[in-house]
Amino acid sequence: MAQRSRYLSDGQTFHDDRAEGGMWKDCPHPALLNPLSGYAYFNDFHNFSEDEWTITVVSIGTGTSTVATTARAGGMVRVNTAANEDDGGQAQLDSISFALPAAGSVWFEASVDITDDVTQSDAFVGLLALDTSIIAGVPNNHVYFHKDDGDANWDFASDKAGTPTAVAAVGTAVVDTRTILGFKWDGTSLTPYFDGVAGTAITTNIPTVAMSISLGYLNGAAAAQNEGMDVDWIRCVVLTDRT
Repeated sequence: MAQRSRYLSDGQTFHDDRAEGGMWKDCPHPALLNPLSGYAYFNDFHNFSEDEWTITVVSIGTGTSTVATTARAGGMVRVNTAANEDDGGQAQLDSISFALPAAGSVWFEASVDITDDVTQSDAFVGLLALDTSIIAGVPNNHVYFHKDDGDANWDFASDKAGTPTAVAAVGTAVVDTRTILGFKWDGTSLTPYFDGVAGTAITTNIPTVAMSISLGYLNGAAAAQNEGMDVDWIRCVVLTDRT
């Protein structure tokens, strides 16, 4: 049966109306969103313009860490590492324009794949303030998923001005397996989603400042050249009054 959709005052719905409980069910289509009602971003990484991102890499060991497109069908950006522990890279979109409005909604989603070692590695994706060493010292004001060196858990955290609230072990990373990491803000609750399944909602320490779409990966062990993380797509929709 063909997909159906209905029109809202903010634009056309993104999700099939017959779906129940889907994170994107009530989200307007990014391309058909009324500009006075919000803004949207979608990148399937068919190309990756480095001048649109702030990229920081560490290459102490053999080889060179990079953040760049990789030759895989559908488009993909890869963080690829040099050989030492803590070699790797991060990228933050130069546009610091994504905020969680007090009266509004946000949908964020990223498709990620840690391709080599889901335990001895650090990784993250989400919205964060600009900082060139996010894994070493995560900046104040963020809403993001992170996987810490020493375990395979994807954790979720929200921080307002240096005071965080965390949800541990939202899901488990599996080597060389796509994982969909998403969250939804409805003006009151911030709910993480792991492969489409809702986790425990956060209602405290919600940042009020604009942040940047961000991603990164570091080796967690020595002699780990050419390990890394692939990101297939990132999308974010914000509903807020812009009149």
